[in-house]
Amino acid sequence: MITIASLLTVTTCGPSGLNISGTLKDIVLTYLGFILFDDIKPTNMILAGLSMSLAGAGTMTYINVTANIARAEAEKKAKLAEAKKK
Repeated sequence: MITIASLLTVTTCGPSGLNISGTLKDIVLTYLGFILFDDIKPTNMILAGLSMSLAGAGTMTYINVTANIARAEAEKKAKLAEAKKK
């Protein structure tokens, strides 16, 4: 079931969509763990680590999305240039 959901996400939204949804899932599960279970309390170090992890994932997602957009535009320009040569 997870494989099917992953494939559907990639075909519908692209690999960046899968990355974003996976990051959001991890964030939600982490904070739900803090809320639902009493065996660990969020300290400043834990919250700082989670914030750094979220910032890193967000930065990498942004870099990947902008690179994919730039690549798609370059491919489109190359196809237009090729069509004009013919």
